[in-house]
Amino acid sequence: MADAAAREPLVIDCETARSDSWSVERLRRLVDRKLRNPVLDLIEVRRRELGGLSPFTLHSSYEGTNAHAGEAFVTPKTISLPRRYGRVLYSISVELRPRLTLEAGAGLGISGMYLAAGTSLTRTGRFLSFEIGEYAPVAEESIRRVLPTAEVRQDDFANFHRHLTPMASVDLCFLDSKHDADTVLRDYKSLLGWMRPGGVIMIDDVRSTPSSQRAWEMILARGDRAFAACIQNRIGFLAA
Repeated sequence: MADAAAREPLVIDCETARSDSWSVERLRRLVDRKLRNPVLDLIEVRRRELGGLSPFTLHSSYEGTNAHAGEAFVTPKTISLPRRYGRVLYSISVELRPRLTLEAGAGLGISGMYLAAGTSLTRTGRFLSFEIGEYAPVAEESIRRVLPTAEVRQDDFANFHRHLTPMASVDLCFLDSKHDADTVLRDYKSLLGWMRPGGVIMIDDVRSTPSSQRAWEMILARGDRAFAACIQNRIGFLAA
């Protein structure tokens, strides 16, 4: 049953469609695109390697939003983006060929590997991820297998602006740290002045809890983005 479900097309719910450059059809093409890059196999090799490590402790700042805060909980199975959704990130990143990609919540680096594969195509692009947990160096090691210049800072994403030049312009950002409404809204709003026209913001787990659902609805109500969609009730996609 699980294999059959994995072969079903991912559902795309269009929330807003006022964009001249993005449409459900374009997003559908990227989500369904056949992918054959050897880097995707490399990512799965790394996922298996990480699965052999002892669980890492989930940072205490997750207390109140995750019952496992302070416990040995962090493994690829518990926090890393599943392969199917990672390939969506890869397809979108390759389409954009971003010069600057940000990520909130590096985890063990699996989602960052998918994203950084697109950055690597630019040859001069920068990939900057943030992970507050003790496993930030593990994430950086993972992502550098795809993009040797990738950076993972052991810091809260709220401080991302301190790591950018004043003239920096973000092409792609993936928000995947704490999924409570306050954190998601804070991170989203702090990004707006930094996004390049045409830049894309993706948010994981937008419908995983009542709090994350509330954040997603509040973002949509703001009307900041001309195109908004939700992929398989999980990944929020926002573009100008």
